[in-house]
Amino acid sequence: MPDSVVTRKGQRLRILLTPRYCKGCGICVELCPAKVFGSEPATGKAYLAAVERCVDCGLCELWCPDYAISLEREANL
Repeated sequence: MPDSVVTRKGQRLRILLTPRYCKGCGICVELCPAKVFGSEPATGKAYLAAVERCVDCGLCELWCPDYAISLEREANL
């Protein structure tokens, strides 16, 4: 699994994905414009496939029905 932290424009973004909350609906995989998420073939559960591509749009966090994805933002010091 790749590192879950991306740094862009002086801000760090951490993508937190909690697999036990994920039911494998695939909403994050389909909605993500940067294709950050993939889905496990056997279970359909999401995983972080390409964190470095994240554009911080927040769609994954907003639309996840199980609250399995959260984004934490902090300014770089």
